[in-house]
Amino acid sequence: VKHAGDTSELNTAKYLSQLKLNTPIFFIHSTKDLMVPYDDFLEEWNAAATKQKAALITNNSHLTNHFKLKELYAHLSTKYLTKPYAVFKRTLKSEQLNDLELLTR
Repeated sequence: VKHAGDTSELNTAKYLSQLKLNTPIFFIHSTKDLMVPYDDFLEEWNAAATKQKAALITNNSHLTNHFKLKELYAHLSTKYLTKPYAVFKRTLKSEQLNDLELLTR
């Protein structure tokens, strides 16, 4: 996947396809991200070989996700980093995410 403004051939999809099946991964992405288009995210999501993946999808632009959802990001990131994936996944499903989309596997 080549991202806007990037002159290198960063191939994250290739890296993600090599993940072990039990390697958890958590994506945070936006449908309005111009730096990493949504189609590129979907390519990366589909390439991730792991069975333990989750994604939080917003409608903010690149970088504004963090500023608008700072507390939610801190909460979910802490759960992701400190809890087993099954607990993290239950936390995601129990959150009040309003207009945010959630993908899990």
